[in-house]
Amino acid sequence: MAGEIETECKSVVRKLPDALQPLERLSRNFWWSWAPDGAEIFRDLDPELWNRCEQNPRTLLARVSDSRLAQMVADSPYVSRVNRLAERFADYINHTKTSPRLHLGPHITRESPVAYFCAEYGIHNSLPLYSGGLGILAG
Repeated sequence: MAGEIETECKSVVRKLPDALQPLERLSRNFWWSWAPDGAEIFRDLDPELWNRCEQNPRTLLARVSDSRLAQMVADSPYVSRVNRLAERFADYINHTKTSPRLHLGPHITRESPVAYFCAEYGIHNSLPLYSGGLGILAG
């Protein structure tokens, strides 16, 4: 079992073309699932494969063909969308002035953050947390 998991994890690691490299970082954070154009960026890479991968960007990036990646690198509007999304993600992570500021209390800082997780709600179907309420399961 451990060998299967290790093999699957290694299969997700892949060197993407430089123009599409931001997709790798985006795929490692569920921010894409609620960001405008987030899911569409991955879907547009290969719509049929996106559905076969159950809308999991890590699996999609591991399985998309080299020829499709080359096509998308040549698609400058797509590459521009990827770069804009990556910039918005960086702003979100770094809390720059271009993203909404969090209204944090005086004791909550970057060095002393607070996180609240509720396993009652599903985040996305590619993260199978099913331990309570309905969340994404209701639809």
